[in-house]
Amino acid sequence: MQLRNRTLLSFVSGLLLLSVPPMRTAAQSVTATVSIPGQPSAVAVNPSTDQIYVVDTTTGASYNPFTQKWSPWITTNATAINGGSNSAATLWGSQSYYFLGGYSGRWGSAVVNPITNQTYAVSAGWGNVVVIDDATNAVTSTSASSVWAVALNLTTNKIYGTYNSNNSPGGPQYGFTVIDGASNAVTTVSVSGIVNPCAVDVNPVTNKVYVANNGSANVTVIDGASNTFTNVPVGNSPVAVAVNPLTNQVYVVNNTSNGTVTVIDGATNATTSVPVGDSPAAVAINPVTNQIYVANNGSNNITVIDGATNATTTLKDQSALGPAGVAVDAMSNQIYVTNSGSATVTVIDGTTNALTTVTLPNASGTGPIALNPLTNTVYVGNGASNNVSVIAGIAGSGPPDFALGATPASLTVPAGGQATDTIVVGPPYGNVVDLSCSVAGPSPTPACDLSLSSIAPGPTYGTATLTITAPTPAAMLAPSYRPRLGLYAAWLPLLFGIAIWGRPNKRRALLSAGFLLLFLVVLASCGGNSQTQNQTTQTPPQTYTVTVTGTSGPIQHTAQITVTVQ
Repeated sequence: MQLRNRTLLSFVSGLLLLSVPPMRTAAQSVTATVSIPGQPSAVAVNPSTDQIYVVDTTTGASYNPFTQKWSPWITTNATAINGGSNSAATLWGSQSYYFLGGYSGRWGSAVVNPITNQTYAVSAGWGNVVVIDDATNAVTSTSASSVWAVALNLTTNKIYGTYNSNNSPGGPQYGFTVIDGASNAVTTVSVSGIVNPCAVDVNPVTNKVYVANNGSANVTVIDGASNTFTNVPVGNSPVAVAVNPLTNQVYVVNNTSNGTVTVIDGATNATTSVPVGDSPAAVAINPVTNQIYVANNGSNNITVIDGATNATTTLKDQSALGPAGVAVDAMSNQIYVTNSGSATVTVIDGTTNALTTVTLPNASGTGPIALNPLTNTVYVGNGASNNVSVIAGIAGSGPPDFALGATPASLTVPAGGQATDTIVVGPPYGNVVDLSCSVAGPSPTPACDLSLSSIAPGPTYGTATLTITAPTPAAMLAPSYRPRLGLYAAWLPLLFGIAIWGRPNKRRALLSAGFLLLFLVVLASCGGNSQTQNQTTQTPPQTYTVTVTGTSGPIQHTAQITVTVQ
């Protein structure tokens, strides 16, 4: 999620948050600068082990046995930094030669699974993927190659990589690679109609994967259950993508001179274009406030998008040059933006939009960034100075907030049937949230039930299943009243006798015929039945509002689902 590695650790840099412990040192200050072998292009954090993994590269030239010529080369290193001591150890190095047509553009990527304690690092050049055991730092190779960027679905333990093979027989091939986190088995799927897939993010609630294709102005939407896919058009030159699982909205950064962000509705794949600054390079989301932060590398500013309305606010740090990466601490509502041209980090107070500038000593080429939510520490890679800056983040005030969502936001239930919805609680590493539900609407109302009475979000978003049970068809039928016409008809002979009493015989005959005809008409209108008729008629579809309430200490939020029973 920086200028060169636009989707760096998407689940961490877009979502990271915590129950904040006491601060180690003064807030928003650089506490250490850690030297590493090469230029950092990706940073990933494992909160469970307090290990930080940096993918860095070095370059040179040597005799290439494949081409039998002197060729430039690039070596990718994986460096582990101990979060407690800031000591660094290089775990792995992989040398790749430039191709004849020039370097393919891969700069390495990384993502961490804090549940299994596995880190997946991508080498520059060949795009090979290795697995690092975070407990032992042992490195295992996989068969995945030609990968640019990776993202993780913590729910399914699957890793998704952008597949970009520029040197395949018959020409370039593009698609996506899936690594099974349990077995390291690799599946690669070719996708037609795309060019240069470069960024990826995952919605762990819907099990959908979103791949931004830089050269074809579209996003591939993948069903994680079946690996089937569809391509959704977006703006030109998409370079980064981030998902908000609470709202099921996807934000795609289009890196053009007049930059835009394409918002994809995860339920329908409908799109909306939002103007931002020039050459936007990175995006991250605060799921609690539903605010989206875009780093505009060309215009040296930051665009804040309100996720509810898509309205925008522009923020400018006067000392910042080349915003390149974004990370969000949702618990403290602090946003960190790296500036590649000024070796600084702009800190945004999400409540007030006030800006603070943190200068990074002995740093240049600042870019990749990640957070450790359990230590409230920020790690920034400096590509031109071969080091990582460590910043003590700021703690939030008061109890940590949370957000509540429902996917989907509306349901249709047949009378007497059931339907389910997914209730989502975030952010990850948040506090315990107690859940309850209620139904409002015309009687009889459906019943609601939650699979969990409380959720404690861990490394990923917490979810519960909401079950809606509709009233039976008989209960949904509305009674209607039919007049007791048969009873009224029984009084007609008496009325007839009164009417003709004392009349001449001829008039009696005419009146008798008229009353007889009237009597027959009335009997026919009530079916010849003199008993009370009490029938029912089918009612039209009824609409109800189901409200799910989440409570954590003094904080309470609700999510509403529209339910139609028919």
